[in-house]
Amino acid sequence: MRTPETAAGGVWGERCGMQPGQRIWTDGFVRVTPNLAQPLVQAIAMQGPVVVSADATNWETYGSGIFDSCGKDARVNHAVLAVGYGQSASGKYFLIRNSWGGMWGEQGHIRLLRFDDEPGPSPAFCGTDYHPEEGVACQGETRPVKVCGMCGILLDSAYPVGVRVESSNGERPSAQQM
Repeated sequence: MRTPETAAGGVWGERCGMQPGQRIWTDGFVRVTPNLAQPLVQAIAMQGPVVVSADATNWETYGSGIFDSCGKDARVNHAVLAVGYGQSASGKYFLIRNSWGGMWGEQGHIRLLRFDDEPGPSPAFCGTDYHPEEGVACQGETRPVKVCGMCGILLDSAYPVGVRVESSNGERPSAQQM
């Protein structure tokens, strides 16, 4: 049985930084090349945070460290934000900000094991999502899809372009007004 997601560790009723009458506009988005680590690393480095999809089925009990507990056949079912990448004594990782609040994981983040791209027909860590309709596919699309990266993190990534904040009269507010 699936239950609706709820925020944890947040303050209910707390207002975001937007003022009444302000809107966020975007000119569109750019999809990152799927199932390869290097294009995602480049996008994070050059563009900033990137929206990614992942299999978060086993993330509930995550506390700290580099998470490496997803199998190759990920069931992509959650959208999160890739905010960085790095390397520690335990290995390379993507730094992911989740929506479950600051009390979860490492102050609201999870570090996912990052594999290097390997040339040829056998990438480092790939499998199949046999239930794409639960994640990135449209309703009724059930054809299995190739997924790569820990928890399928490399399957579906994008970042916005031409982002701007405008007031209802079309003016762009200053940083102090936001």
